[in-house]
Amino acid sequence: MKKEWRTGMIEIKNVTKIYDEIRAVNQLNLTVCDGEIFVLLGSSGCGKSTTLNMINRLIEPTEGNIYIDGKDIKDFKPEILRRSIGYVVQGTGLFPNMTVGQNIGIVPKMLKWNSQEIKRRVKELLEMIGLDPDKYVKKYPHQLSGGEAQRIGVARALAANPGILLMDEPFGAVDPINRANLQNEFMKLQKKLHTTVVLVTHDIGEAMKMGDRIALMDQGRLQGVGTPRELLCNKDNQFICEFMGNDSFINILNCYTVKEYVQPVNVQAGISIHETCNLKEAIAKMIENAVNVLDVTNDQGIVCGQIEINRLVHVLKEM
Repeated sequence: MKKEWRTGMIEIKNVTKIYDEIRAVNQLNLTVCDGEIFVLLGSSGCGKSTTLNMINRLIEPTEGNIYIDGKDIKDFKPEILRRSIGYVVQGTGLFPNMTVGQNIGIVPKMLKWNSQEIKRRVKELLEMIGLDPDKYVKKYPHQLSGGEAQRIGVARALAANPGILLMDEPFGAVDPINRANLQNEFMKLQKKLHTTVVLVTHDIGEAMKMGDRIALMDQGRLQGVGTPRELLCNKDNQFICEFMGNDSFINILNCYTVKEYVQPVNVQAGISIHETCNLKEAIAKMIENAVNVLDVTNDQGIVCGQIEINRLVHVLKEM
């Protein structure tokens, strides 16, 4: 099962979910490509979380079918399916009576990995999310900060090396500074693992920043699907225009990375930003530090260029 489900193309075909004659999801058709971060965006009650939970059969559709790599998920026992799909919720959902190591290792244990395999995987994941295994493996959830707990929640979801990761408002309970850091770290991690991610959020900025593609929903119906830039530039659909609102100009900055606008180094500024951060973050950092230039660093921490406020002003004028 672990090898069979490692890839993660998801097809949702004519799916409807009805509660007491209310159509929470109405004739939904979507395809999520293998290895992408696919965002379900919309206001409360639009059907996005219901859709997410139908993918791992926490909720069964009233009509329609869902396929993973061409296989109907109804052909698998729900508990087997769920062990093959990672799941992260707001507030982490960590088991309070278990240590960090036990929380991360719970799914591999269910899959009957041996103790040494589980121990190695826990250590690997803690290092991957930037937490020292020696310091954290025996801690309990109440001893963690909100940001640390959310990282552990992600690590637990990735423990059995799933091809698909479902995330329901995963960073919603974290303060803004830690949220931005967690988003950046997760995006770097996802690029390494090539996991297919379906992420639910009501936050436009988060969707613009993290999504390779976004599905915008309203009252159970799909209103539009596309890349962040495609949705922000859509002038034909009135709902999309109204939902994106007057902040579209600011949110579009989330779609452009610092790396795209790097210039040669003149004199090092001393204040740096990672090349994968977006232009909105770059502007915020310049304002915070009262500077007009930032050093741009790569994954090795090496300064590979600079980004200047004058360059950003020019970019803004072109948008």
